Amino acid sequence: MKRISVDYENNANAWWEDARQQLDQAPANVRARLMPLLEPLGPAQIDVADSTAEAIVDWAESLEGWDDGPDYAPHPLLAQDVTAE
Repeated sequence: MKRISVDYENNANAWWEDARQQLDQAPANVRARLMPLLEPLGPAQIDVADSTAEAIVDWAESLEGWDDGPDYAPHPLLAQDVTAE
């Protein structure tokens, strides 16, 4: 299980704009899971299966602005393992 979360230290406006514009062209599993993160008042994170996280990151990397962040926050989204709480 992976947690996809917004990296608020990355100011990737170009990526967010492109993601919202291109979401309808994303694979269905990516579109369904990522849509809440792209909404203005949506959640800051989602938990998804490893394979879905991989598909989300693959799609996200293809968009303008993915690598435009600073060294300490290079990407607009983070994918991390979910730890037991």
